[in-house]
Amino acid sequence: MKKLISIFILSLFFISTNADTHYINSGNFYYSPSSLTVDVNDTVVWLNVQGFHNVNFDISSTTGNSFGNPVSFISSPTGADTIYIHKFTVPGYYEYDCSVGSHAANGMIGNISVNSITDCNGVANGTSLTDTCGVCQQAYIYNFVTHIPTYLNDTFNIVLGPTEILVMPNDPQNPLWNSSCDSSVYDIISNSADHTILEIAIDTCGLASTLDGPGPFTVFAPTDAAFNALPAGTITSLLSNLPALTDILKYHVVGDSVMSSMLSNGQTVTTLEGSDVTVTISGGNVYIENAMVTVADIVGDNGVVHVIDAVLLPPTPSNINELNSDDKIIYTVDILGKIVVGPEKKNMILFDIYESGKTIRRLVINK
Repeated sequence: MKKLISIFILSLFFISTNADTHYINSGNFYYSPSSLTVDVNDTVVWLNVQGFHNVNFDISSTTGNSFGNPVSFISSPTGADTIYIHKFTVPGYYEYDCSVGSHAANGMIGNISVNSITDCNGVANGTSLTDTCGVCQQAYIYNFVTHIPTYLNDTFNIVLGPTEILVMPNDPQNPLWNSSCDSSVYDIISNSADHTILEIAIDTCGLASTLDGPGPFTVFAPTDAAFNALPAGTITSLLSNLPALTDILKYHVVGDSVMSSMLSNGQTVTTLEGSDVTVTISGGNVYIENAMVTVADIVGDNGVVHVIDAVLLPPTPSNINELNSDDKIIYTVDILGKIVVGPEKKNMILFDIYESGKTIRRLVINK
């Protein structure tokens, strides 16, 4: 049974980045420590224990020139037993002083080095986080009202709206996917509310045990909407034609774990069916043949699943290049075996029957 996570538990799910708080004492005429190293997103608190001071990260009080810091700021002078707090969100080297009177000239200067933080993939200020299963993958913000995902620029300056949560594709608490930490690519599909037809097709062809096995596998997973976009009767016909259905399903599986970061424009990937699929990257979107990847990198323990918005159709076993130049089409039938007499429609699976007896299977794409 499909498990849907109630929207009311979403507030329980969060991913936090590890940030620390550091303390600096200020007095006559010193900052202690005067040099400090922190990480992006860390907070520094200046504790004024003596005198009347501030922290000046703008114009040097001794030279009159800008410090040239990544970010400039200055606090108002305050007396003893007060604090000033600043969160460093931009990496780099910062110099500062106390701009009150001649305090800087008397040695009240300091510096702070702010280090970039690498994400779990080792990318500086990257967009990947480790989920509750210990898997490193790209995080994104999900709006549970509009159902629109927004990918991050980094994982250290995340601001969530009242209807947004931070999720990752295969996290058990993700509203789009409800899987366990030990999830095969088959588990990911079977636990998805949007892949009921694909699950039934896999079960019907006896491929569940394969996709639940050691792998590794990459599955391009058409949604229920993708299957329902096929001509009426296609799904029923395929479920009764196991050889054809098995070929189509294997055409959606690669015998390796291929993350989206490993794909490039024009790349071909060999499927378990034996034919290649071509990758196209255009306008910021990734396409596998004619299908667009809508959710990428849903990581399981034996591979990865990429959600696509159309059903892929393998090339016919009969090579069209084997046809004689004078071989002509006698007629065309649809997947139900009915002769096509009207205009062809988008997403129709058709079979062209030639005089030589050869059959060419094709998918109508641009109608």
